[in-house]
Amino acid sequence: MREIKFRGKRKKNGKWIEGYYMFDEEEHLIVRRIRGEIIWRVVLPETVGQYTGQPDKNGKEIWEGDIVRKGRYLFTIEFRDARFEMIGVDIVSVATLTNDYKDLEVIGNRWDNPEWLKEKR
Repeated sequence: MREIKFRGKRKKNGKWIEGYYMFDEEEHLIVRRIRGEIIWRVVLPETVGQYTGQPDKNGKEIWEGDIVRKGRYLFTIEFRDARFEMIGVDIVSVATLTNDYKDLEVIGNRWDNPEWLKEKR
Protein backbone atom coordinates (compact mmCIF):
# COMPACT_ATOMS: atom_id res chain seq x y z
CA MET A 1 0.00 0.00 0.00
CA ARG A 2 1.41 3.41 -0.93
CA GLU A 3 2.01 6.28 1.44
CA ILE A 4 -0.62 9.01 1.05
CA LYS A 5 0.91 12.48 1.26
CA PHE A 6 0.76 15.78 -0.56
CA ARG A 7 3.02 18.71 -1.27
CA GLY A 8 2.42 22.34 -2.11
CA LYS A 9 4.32 25.60 -2.41
CA ARG A 10 3.91 27.84 0.60
CA LYS A 11 2.00 31.03 -0.11
CA LYS A 12 4.31 33.00 2.18
CA ASN A 13 7.73 32.11 0.73
CA GLY A 14 7.27 29.74 -2.24
CA LYS A 15 9.08 26.82 -0.55
CA TRP A 16 7.74 23.28 -0.89
CA ILE A 17 6.16 21.58 2.11
CA GLU A 18 4.93 17.98 2.40
CA GLY A 19 2.26 16.48 4.61
CA TYR A 20 -1.51 16.01 4.70
CA TYR A 21 -3.75 18.20 2.56
CA MET A 22 -6.70 20.13 3.94
CA PHE A 23 -8.78 23.03 2.73
CA ASP A 24 -11.45 25.20 4.19
CA GLU A 25 -13.61 27.86 2.62
CA GLU A 26 -10.69 30.24 2.25
CA GLU A 27 -7.32 28.47 2.38
CA HIS A 28 -5.53 25.37 1.12
CA LEU A 29 -3.27 23.87 3.78
CA ILE A 30 -0.53 21.30 4.20
CA VAL A 31 -0.50 19.90 7.72
CA ARG A 32 2.33 17.94 9.32
CA ARG A 33 3.79 16.94 12.66
CA ILE A 34 7.27 18.20 13.53
CA ARG A 35 8.85 17.11 16.82
CA GLY A 36 5.41 16.26 18.22
CA GLU A 37 3.86 19.59 17.25
CA ILE A 38 1.21 19.87 14.54
CA ILE A 39 1.90 22.71 12.12
CA TRP A 40 -0.06 23.91 9.11
CA ARG A 41 1.03 26.12 6.27
CA VAL A 42 -1.08 27.91 3.68
CA VAL A 43 -0.14 26.78 0.16
CA LEU A 44 -0.90 27.91 -3.37
CA PRO A 45 -3.79 25.66 -4.47
CA GLU A 46 -2.54 25.27 -8.04
CA THR A 47 0.70 23.68 -6.73
CA VAL A 48 -0.88 20.97 -4.58
CA GLY A 49 0.03 17.50 -5.80
CA GLN A 50 -0.12 13.97 -4.46
CA TYR A 51 2.80 11.58 -4.04
CA THR A 52 2.51 8.69 -6.51
CA GLY A 53 4.03 6.17 -4.13
CA GLN A 54 6.79 5.44 -6.65
CA PRO A 55 10.46 6.45 -6.80
CA ASP A 56 12.27 7.21 -10.05
CA LYS A 57 15.34 5.25 -11.15
CA ASN A 58 17.50 7.31 -8.75
CA GLY A 59 15.20 6.79 -5.75
CA LYS A 60 13.68 10.30 -5.94
CA GLU A 61 9.95 10.47 -5.12
CA ILE A 62 7.63 11.04 -8.09
CA TRP A 63 4.86 13.59 -7.44
CA GLU A 64 1.85 14.80 -9.38
CA GLY A 65 3.06 17.76 -11.43
CA ASP A 66 6.59 16.41 -11.83
CA ILE A 67 8.33 16.41 -15.18
CA VAL A 68 10.06 13.11 -15.88
CA ARG A 69 12.33 11.83 -18.61
CA LYS A 70 12.01 8.35 -20.10
CA GLY A 71 14.70 7.81 -22.67
CA ARG A 72 14.67 10.92 -24.84
CA TYR A 73 11.04 11.83 -24.13
CA LEU A 74 9.53 14.07 -21.46
CA PHE A 75 6.27 13.49 -19.60
CA THR A 76 4.29 15.28 -16.90
CA ILE A 77 2.68 13.29 -14.11
CA GLU A 78 -1.04 13.94 -13.65
CA PHE A 79 -3.79 12.35 -11.58
CA ARG A 80 -6.75 11.66 -13.90
CA ASP A 81 -9.57 9.13 -13.84
CA ALA A 82 -8.48 7.79 -10.42
CA ARG A 83 -4.92 6.98 -11.54
CA PHE A 84 -1.56 8.63 -12.16
CA GLU A 85 -0.76 9.13 -15.84
CA MET A 86 2.28 10.16 -17.80
CA ILE A 87 1.31 12.81 -20.36
CA GLY A 88 3.77 13.32 -23.23
CA VAL A 89 5.34 16.78 -23.49
CA ASP A 90 7.14 16.45 -26.81
CA ILE A 91 5.22 13.43 -28.15
CA VAL A 92 1.54 12.55 -28.25
CA SER A 93 1.35 9.87 -25.60
CA VAL A 94 -0.58 9.02 -22.46
CA ALA A 95 0.37 6.07 -20.28
CA THR A 96 -0.67 4.90 -16.84
CA LEU A 97 2.11 5.16 -14.28
CA THR A 98 2.64 1.53 -13.28
CA ASN A 99 5.94 -0.31 -13.43
CA ASP A 100 7.22 2.20 -15.99
CA TYR A 101 8.60 4.30 -13.13
CA LYS A 102 11.80 2.20 -13.03
CA ASP A 103 12.95 3.86 -16.27
CA LEU A 104 11.90 7.39 -15.26
CA GLU A 105 14.05 10.25 -14.03
CA VAL A 106 12.51 13.28 -12.29
CA ILE A 107 14.04 16.39 -13.86
CA GLY A 108 11.79 19.04 -12.30
CA ASN A 109 8.18 20.07 -11.98
CA ARG A 110 5.79 22.27 -13.92
CA TRP A 111 5.91 25.16 -11.43
CA ASP A 112 9.66 25.45 -10.90
CA ASN A 113 10.67 24.44 -14.45
CA PRO A 114 7.99 25.60 -16.92
CA GLU A 115 10.63 25.87 -19.65
CA TRP A 116 10.61 22.05 -19.91
CA LEU A 117 6.96 22.12 -21.00
CA LYS A 118 7.52 24.01 -24.24
CA GLU A 119 6.58 21.73 -27.13
CA LYS A 120 9.21 20.46 -29.54
CA ARG A 121 12.19 21.50 -27.40
